[in-house]
Amino acid sequence: MAANKVLFGKMPNLGQVCIAPDYIMCHESKLKRFVAQLKKQLKDGYNDCKTPEDSGKIINDFHHKRLCNLLKDHGGEVLHGNDSAHTDFKLTPTIVLNPKKDS
Repeated sequence: MAANKVLFGKMPNLGQVCIAPDYIMCHESKLKRFVAQLKKQLKDGYNDCKTPEDSGKIINDFHHKRLCNLLKDHGGEVLHGNDSAHTDFKLTPTIVLNPKKDS
């Protein structure tokens, strides 16, 4: 249920809404199952965002590049999504485990 609620807050208009969560704090004992559920729901409910019709578009090129650059030096581990979005600009929902606190 938690994974579903996180995606419900994040996925409308690609997170470009005021209720979109930016990070999740999850107890390590629940992490593996939580990430598995996020991945499953992204695949099943949003076709893994393979096309803009599945997820939407970022409002303009400036913001698209800004978001891609956030994935440049996060210092964490990419568990899902495109960890090279900052170079190929193919932005997809991305799960980063343990990013730097200032990322």
